[in-house]
Amino acid sequence: MQQVKIDKSFVLEMGQGDRDALAIVTSVIDLGHNLGLEVVAEGVETAKVVETLRAMRCDAIQGFYVAKPLSTSELQLWMAGISVREHQLFGAAPTA
Repeated sequence: MQQVKIDKSFVLEMGQGDRDALAIVTSVIDLGHNLGLEVVAEGVETAKVVETLRAMRCDAIQGFYVAKPLSTSELQLWMAGISVREHQLFGAAPTA
């Protein structure tokens, strides 16, 4: 085991101000780091939650804040820095 993931239910509730969820997320991050594991938060949807997790020293995030689920071709475009919308509008990568 190399990482521990924080379930999106806790992350979403933390983002809504739930103090118990905040305590759980904080504890999981601390425990994971104390065990030498990478900590990944799932279900991250807002910049506020990203900043909170960053302040808690969470190692990585997953969720709609980063990207919605993508097909293989959409992922390749996203990774190349071309938005899916640009590709749909122009049919290919815009040229400089």
